[in-house]
Order: sequence, then structure tokens, then C-alpha cells
Amino acid sequence: AGGLLSLDEGGRERFLALYRPDFKNAPSTKLLSDEERAIVSVAKEALTFCKGRSRPDSTLRKFLTTEGGEEECLSAMLIWSCNSFGGGRVYDTISRVNHSCDPNAAVKDTDADTDANDGTGQSLVAVAPISPGTEITISYLGPRLTYSGGPARLARLRRTKHFSCACPRCLSPDLASSVPCPSCHPRTNRRLDEEVMYDDDGAVEYACPKDARSATRCVRGRECGEACTDAGLMGLCNRIGEKCAGR
Repeated sequence: AGGLLSLDEGGRERFLALYRPDFKNAPSTKLLSDEERAIVSVAKEALTFCKGRSRPDSTLRKFLTTEGGEEECLSAMLIWSCNSFGGGRVYDTISRVNHSCDPNAAVKDTDADTDANDGTGQSLVAVAPISPGTEITISYLGPRLTYSGGPARLARLRRTKHFSCACPRCLSPDLASSVPCPSCHPRTNRRLDEEVMYDDDGAVEYACPKDARSATRCVRGRECGEACTDAGLMGLCNRIGEKCAGR
């Protein structure tokens, strides 16, 4: 509350204009996604805790008892959860940049070469050619998870940013979840032959899910077109993806 109240009127309006689940116009939460309903519920519990535990003479209690204070505090918590960067910082411009799993820009610490190096300075840098009129996007996942398979990316975004991604990469064949095609390269006791395992000559045919959401259910050979829904194989692929995402 203190940080919000320290902003001037313009800064406060810009902060409150940042994205958050629209709990105000969807009070029954029926119009919210499962991810949004979950974080709204957590924020409401936090608000109840603040009202019950804050001292009567504290800045927080005074803020909550003003007209519209509870709603504004709830909005601030949701905005922070959806838009903050490392260290819990919310930026006036960069926090408004949309996510893509195939971004054309990245966030860079501008004070990386200074003695401060506390992450308070941020700038946007292009990581791909950007034509005039093209939307600038960044990845909310960080460099490690950005290059992971669809299930790991979707799970992290649902858990930390409270939305299910539908960017072009997530709606396209999920190449990051590719495996040697089960039809073109049959397994022996679920083990691949060494020449297939290492693919030294680039002759291995791969199978991949049709999009990020289907990566836990089916892969289809890119060359033969055969589909594989073997539960054991899909479970193995998913466990490998989870281990890679956790490193």
C-alpha cells in the first residue's frame, strides 16, 4: 500500500491500468479462466489476512478503510502477480509487453556493468528483426524454459502468470517436444538403437505433437504421418521434459 500511495496521480493510474484478472466485472468469476479464478481466490484470502492482522494505526489499515481501498489493494496484488519481474519489480513500460514463446525481444539489466547491479534497471533489446508495425513480445519464461517443450512452458505460465498461452508457437507443431518417430524407429524394450539415439548422420525421422497442448497425448511422425498415443512413451517424454525444465 505504501508503494502505491507514494506514486503521483498519473503514476497510480498507469499502474492500475496494467493487466489483471477482471474480478470487478466478473464477480461470479464465471467469465474467468481456471488460472485467473485461482489467483483471484488467493488475492482475496491475502486481503482478508491484511484486514485482520494489520494494526489499526498502520498505513495499510487506513488505506483499506478508505472508499475503494479494498478494491484497489486487491487490484494491486493481482497486478503485481501478473506483471512483476525478478525481485518483484513492476515497470511502467516493460510490464506492458505481451508474452510469446517465440519472442522478438528480451529484457536486459541495464546496470549489469555497474557496481549497483541490483536489477533495478531494465531495457528492451531486439533478439530478431522487427518490422515496423510488428508487435514487440518477450518471453515471461526466462531463457531456460523458453526453449523447452510445450507442456513445461504451458504449466509454468499457468502457475506463475495465470494464463494459457496461445501464441503462434504454441499453436504450431511442437518441435521442442520431438522424439525419434516410434513408427520409423521401433524401440526394443523401449530402448533406441545407438545410431538413432545419437543421430550422428542426421538420418533420424522425428515425431512431434501437433501443438503444445497435445504434447502430453500424441505425437505424429513428420515423415510417415503415423500417430503414437502409447501412454508409456508419452509419460517418458513428459518426465524428460519436466527434468529438463527443472534444471
